Amino acid sequence: MVGVFSNDLISFTGITQAFWEIRSGVSVGNGGALIDSGTSDATQTATGRSGFGFTEYTIEVDGLNIVLAPGTYWLTVSPIGFGSGRSFVSETLGANAIGTPPGNNGNGFFNSSSFNVTFGDAADQTSGRPDFSQGVLINGGGSVPEPGTAGLLLGSATLLWFVRRLRQSR
Repeated sequence: MVGVFSNDLISFTGITQAFWEIRSGVSVGNGGALIDSGTSDATQTATGRSGFGFTEYTIEVDGLNIVLAPGTYWLTVSPIGFGSGRSFVSETLGANAIGTPPGNNGNGFFNSSSFNVTFGDAADQTSGRPDFSQGVLINGGGSVPEPGTAGLLLGSATLLWFVRRLRQSR
């Protein structure tokens, strides 16, 4: 693996770094084992999509050299901001999704002290069973989607859910 990426709905530009983390053995209430993590230089590229009044950007970290044994892993990639603005990891039902149908396999987790959730099942907090739009870059420039659990350490999935609920109730 040479890099990781995340598609995020973001209200600011100029991101130059991101925090990333890879775990194994994650389950509800259990963060599993940390395999690798870091804060690395990152690029911010507009995807051409938007949602909820935010522009979607791909946040990409390159230059990693990580070898993972066969298995299931959970990923998070969080852009590092400037103390203002908001960022929410995008949900996906297509690109970078895992499962049949994509986005409906219950593998999404998130961890948020703001919402008092410790590795909670994203399906409990959102409508449906989302996959998060994050993945890894492999040698040769291809990408491999992560198993729908990139919401680790991102309370943003919950915030997105609250925004949706608020808009639906109006």
